Amino acid sequence: MRVREEGQGLVEFALVLPVLVLLLLVCIEGSRLLLAKMAADRIARESAEMAGSVGAPTSEVWAYVDAQMVDLGSTLGDVRHMRMVIRNRSQVERCRAVYPATAAICSADYGDWVQVLIEMRVSTWFGDVDIRASHLASVWRAFTP
Repeated sequence: MRVREEGQGLVEFALVLPVLVLLLLVCIEGSRLLLAKMAADRIARESAEMAGSVGAPTSEVWAYVDAQMVDLGSTLGDVRHMRMVIRNRSQVERCRAVYPATAAICSADYGDWVQVLIEMRVSTWFGDVDIRASHLASVWRAFTP
């Protein structure tokens, strides 16, 4: 007596397909989160270095950051908060500016430290994920030959 196995491949494929689709979705969303984290790190680093190396006032730094945030927010996630803090050598806070609603205009001086913190929320198929990026830059190199 011979057993018919005509539909066995189709049944096995139907059992494995949901696992493969889930694995594909996890890979895609994981890539998006990694891209968002790398972009937030880059913006934090570049804005802190810009404020530190040029001694640029916050208005110039925010103008640069604004263009970066619009692109980042439209493609990857919702930028919830960005903060720039300037401290002197003794780590005493001299100035704090919050993006985008800031009225503080300040610039870093020789020996100061500039810290930039970015918080953003990325919506994924599996729920919302909060991402933080921070960078600390010194203002030494702007004034050294």
